[in-house]
Amino acid sequence: MWGGVEGKLHGAAQHWVQMGQVLYPPRHTGCMAAMEAQGVIIGGNWQHSLYIHVNGFLTATRSVPWIIEACFGADTRHQVMRAWFKNLPAAEQARRQAFSDQFKPLRGTFDALPLTDARDQSLHRAGFPPVEVTVRGNFGKTYTGGPDRAFRESMV
Repeated sequence: MWGGVEGKLHGAAQHWVQMGQVLYPPRHTGCMAAMEAQGVIIGGNWQHSLYIHVNGFLTATRSVPWIIEACFGADTRHQVMRAWFKNLPAAEQARRQAFSDQFKPLRGTFDALPLTDARDQSLHRAGFPPVEVTVRGNFGKTYTGGPDRAFRESMV
C-alpha cells in the first residue's frame, strides 16, 4: 500500500533533480561573456523548465498525506470512498478511523506549511507557483525572476 506514496516521493525527487539541472550553467565561450555583459541571459529561457518542475514538485509532495489517508485511514470525502468505507468490516472501519484520528494533527501541520499554499496558488489560482529565483551567471551577472514574468515574456 506504500507504492503510491513511494511513487509520489520518487516523482518529487525527480522534479527536484531536474530543477537543479535547469539551473546548472551551460559551457561558456569568450563571446558568451560579452553577451552576458550586455544583459543576455545565457542558457535560453530556463525559467519555463524550472517552473514546470517546481509545479511537479509541489503537486507530488503535497499529495503524499492525502494518499496516506486514503490508503490507511478513513478517507470519506468522496462518494466512491464513502461507499467503499461503509462496506468494510466494523473492525477495519474502527482501525482506519483510529489511524485518521492520530494522523489528523500531523496532516494539519503539513497542510499549514507554505508548500500547500504555493501548490494551491499554482494549480487553482495563478497557474504558476509564487516563487522567485536568483541566478548568478558564470561571469558574475545576477538574474532575478519569477514565473509570472517568465510566462508573460514568452507570450510576446
